[in-house]
Parts: sequence; structure tokens; C-alpha cells
Amino acid sequence: MAETDFSAVIDFHSIENNSAENQALIERCTQFETPDPKDSKTGGGGGGGGGGPDGKSESTGCLLPVGARVWRIKGKSGFYVITNAVTAAEQWAWTKTIIRDYSKAAHTNLTNLKKPGADWEAVVKSDADAGGGGDFTAWNELRWSSLGYHYDWTERCYRADWKTPFPKDLNDYAARLARAVGYPSLVCEAGIVNYYPADTSMGAHVDDAELPPNQPIVSISIGNRAVFLLGGPHRSTPPVAMFVRSGDVCVMGGECRMAYHAIPRIITNTVPAALKEAAMSDTTLPARERDLMWEYLSGSRLNFNLRQVVDSEYTFERDLAERAAKKAKAQAHKIVSNAASVYGAKQMTEQLKREADTASGSGSGSGGGGAASTNTAAATKPVATSTNTYSAAAKK
Repeated sequence: MAETDFSAVIDFHSIENNSAENQALIERCTQFETPDPKDSKTGGGGGGGGGGPDGKSESTGCLLPVGARVWRIKGKSGFYVITNAVTAAEQWAWTKTIIRDYSKAAHTNLTNLKKPGADWEAVVKSDADAGGGGDFTAWNELRWSSLGYHYDWTERCYRADWKTPFPKDLNDYAARLARAVGYPSLVCEAGIVNYYPADTSMGAHVDDAELPPNQPIVSISIGNRAVFLLGGPHRSTPPVAMFVRSGDVCVMGGECRMAYHAIPRIITNTVPAALKEAAMSDTTLPARERDLMWEYLSGSRLNFNLRQVVDSEYTFERDLAERAAKKAKAQAHKIVSNAASVYGAKQMTEQLKREADTASGSGSGSGGGGAASTNTAAATKPVATSTNTYSAAAKK
């Protein structure tokens, strides 16, 4: 089988190896980086592409580890990639939490289907019973777990009364990463932890169920490298392909907050050596459990996808009012369309619809922010098939 050609995929870790076309798209944002005395390019804290989502270029202080680099792509306003944002020790610490704790969340893809939840202890026990060689069969059915507010798949929205406490340490960590690139007020209230075995993917989708339009998504990658596709506000917009590696963070805000995006490919055997070293030097776990955990991670990709759900302006009450107005409008349109068809007066349909809009009060809502609260797609639901543009970009 011929090797996949990744020459069209942006690699922020090796700028000089990118195509000339891709190099022209990449901008480094040194004003966000922690100055490294060994690197003259960051010593002054300036340069780099015009600052944050508000256009400012003020220093944000030492919010990132030395060696982290901040990048953005021309034409993708509000989107940042922070390479080496998460140290190897932090990656392994989060890996243990993801596997041991977050896999037990009350809401996962398994419990959503009324199946038993994932059981890491069962993997460890199967290894002990067999004298080596843990059984990952059931465990590998785990694809995601939900933290904080949970998504209502029936109503296709979040609910005020349906949540579990969001982990404070995870919120603090993600909020610091957001502040580092100019988003100072993110409060994480919902999170999806994605568990990607090597042969899995995430189709093109938009995370549009959260209400505040001005708060970013923070996405943290651990494990094997992946190809990430970032499109635009429409599915037809050709996406830009880039690598996201273990320890990298993507911050999607501004114009890119409602952009289509996807993960079409996990690339195996790409877990960094520094992460393996951190894992193998861990003495807090029984040695065999540590080895099992590393065995799973070495063939997988783990990902945090963290976001804010509401704020003082975009509230659940406002969302309920806007969705009720939208539903009333749709029902009114259906009634008048049926009536027009029955009486052979199809030419009157549009006028009747306009009258129905006025009668149902659509357009007034609770502040006119309908775009921010239109819940047309699940926050993390994979799309079964991508468009040709996404498929083509993944195969380049």
C-alpha cells in the first residue's frame, strides 16, 4: 500500500518542512509566548501577527511553559495553535485522570446507549487473571465522556438542571491557556473527553450548542498525532489541514468559533518519546497498571474539548424563549403551507408565512441573538460522512 502523502498538511513543529504555500499561511504570535532567554526571537516579547481576537498585542505574562510556541493561520481569525503547551509530565498526569476518573463519568457514549460504562479496573483485573495481556475489548468501545453540563440529545441543547460538577483543576488549566492567547474570561462549564483508538475519526461538524458566541473552545491533544481540518462557517468551505501533536492545544474563538472542523485521521506510532519517559518513570501506579495504561495510550489519542455554556447575557432562559419562538414559527409555516396546498392557493404561501411570522412573534425573541443559540448540531456528535472537500483534504 502506498504511503499517505501529508505534504499539504501544515506542521507547526517543523515550519521549514512545510510547502511554500503553507509557510505563507503560518504566522507566529510571539507576544503570547513566555520569553526564553536562549531564543532571541522571543526575548523582546513582540512581533507575530497582530495580537489576540481584539487586535491587541499586549504581553499576557508567563502563562505558557518556556518552549511553547503560538501560531495562527492567515484567514482564520480567532484560531490559535499552541505547540508544546502541555509538558510531558502534565500529559501523563492528565492521561491517568482521563483513564481512571473521567471514564467513570455518569454520561458517556456507552451510558447514552443504555450500555454498562467503561471499567478500567476490569482491564487491570483481566491482565492479572491472564498472567499478562489485558483485555481491552470492552474498554475500546468508550469514545467520549461528558463533564459539567450534559447535552440533551432529544431536545438538542444543554439543560440548566442536567449537569455534574465541572473539575476545578481542569477549568483552571484550560482558562489559563485561553488567557494566554487573549481570551481572558473563559469559564469552562462543559467538556467532552474524547477517546480515539487508532482506527477512529471525527466527521465534519460545528460545536454550536453553547450560547455565548464570544467564548472559545479549548482543545488539548494527548497521545498519537492527528490530522485536524479547520473549515469555515459553511460545510462547503474548503478546510485547511494541520497536524495536532501530543501536548498541542487549539483555541477556537472569534470568527472560527462556529467553523466546521474534523479529525479524519489518527497517525499511529507517533507518541513522543518524552511522554513515554514520563510514563515509565511514574512510581505512583502499580507497575503493571502503568504498563497497561501506556499500552492503551500508545495506540490511541486522547482529547479534551472544553467550552463555556452560558453567561450573564446568554442565559438558559433566553435560549428557551428563542427556541420556543423558532418552534412556533416552524409550526405556523407548516400550517399555512398545508392550508395553501389544500385550497390550491400555493401562490399565497409566502404571504401567509410572513403573516404567521408576525402572529407568532418571531424576530423579537429575547434579544435577537438567534444565531448564538441555534442548536442545529450536537456539540460532539460525529457526522457519519464528510463532504468531498473534507475527504479530499484528508487524503492529500
